[in-house]
Amino acid sequence: MSPFIAKDKTIFVAGGSKGLGKAVAKLLATKGANIVILARSPGPLATAKQEILQARQTPTQTVDAFSVDLCDSSAVDQFLDSYGILPDTLICTAGGTSTQLGFLVDISPAQIKSCLEGNYYSAVFIVQSCLRRWLEMDKKQQQQQQQSKTQDPSPRKIVLTSSTTAFLGLPGYIAYTPTKTAIRALADTLRQELLLYGPPDQYQVHCCFPGTFITDAFVSEQQIKPELTKELEGTNRPVSELENRYDSADEIARKLVRGLERGRFLVCMDGTTDPPPQLELTSKAVVSGCRVQVREPRGLPTSNARQGNECDTARDKLETASCDSAKSAPRYRYILTEELILIAVVDYENQNNGPKVSKSDQIG
Repeated sequence: MSPFIAKDKTIFVAGGSKGLGKAVAKLLATKGANIVILARSPGPLATAKQEILQARQTPTQTVDAFSVDLCDSSAVDQFLDSYGILPDTLICTAGGTSTQLGFLVDISPAQIKSCLEGNYYSAVFIVQSCLRRWLEMDKKQQQQQQQSKTQDPSPRKIVLTSSTTAFLGLPGYIAYTPTKTAIRALADTLRQELLLYGPPDQYQVHCCFPGTFITDAFVSEQQIKPELTKELEGTNRPVSELENRYDSADEIARKLVRGLERGRFLVCMDGTTDPPPQLELTSKAVVSGCRVQVREPRGLPTSNARQGNECDTARDKLETASCDSAKSAPRYRYILTEELILIAVVDYENQNNGPKVSKSDQIG
């Protein structure tokens, strides 16, 4: 992938008025980007705009904020046509599950629908609308290039925000998990479709997978989250304690942008998440919150074994896992390989004896 460069680029952040979106917008402003934030509520948008203005690298950078219903495709189209400037990079961070937590028998159809709209429609509609306009604009630029020998159109980037729940569902997130799995599938499929429109570096997609992190929305979620859900994900503690265990939105934003700068298609944000490009999606374990050590696979030649947390092939089995991060890790760990996902389930029921790792399950 071509490198991600923020300086002098126009970057749209859909869902940029709060939480991770605002943190990403502020960080990119410090790197010299021109920022446009989009969200539904005018009040938080105005507050976020002032914070982003203060974060700018230079006073010549522009910061705009617009109230747009990202779940309404017509409203998205109308905004893009009226604004008249297309982004170099589109970052989609809108969504959440602050009002849709609960078990399937307890939540309403309206809650399921609103969760789908807020997490999936809010991304897919603006991605579709931007892509159509990019293709139209770039086609015109290519025609002009043939006549005047101008430079090729600049690379376009789409950044989608999924979640670690896309790899493992937890009771209580029954409305939320399918929407984030849909975002992951959108990124996978779109990555292939973009090859229809130009060389690999022309249109690129990235997909980010944050785990639990601290925002105002997270604090609100804790008030209505089922106790079983808290127990399973390790958040059954006072918020003051959780703030010392989990990253802030600013910390997640830094990890997200670092992943983009390193050209990652999959940007995971917990634990060991930075495989070298030649190992991406093939041999590097992507882990949430703990360090995984893969021993020599049973029944395979020694040459197939890797040291540390690298899996040579999808046949490698997770043999041991040790949690040695500064922050105590929650129960579930996610390990991605090319052909399957290995899930190490860490048992915290006996805290005094330390975490135990069950035999990994294979899915997919």
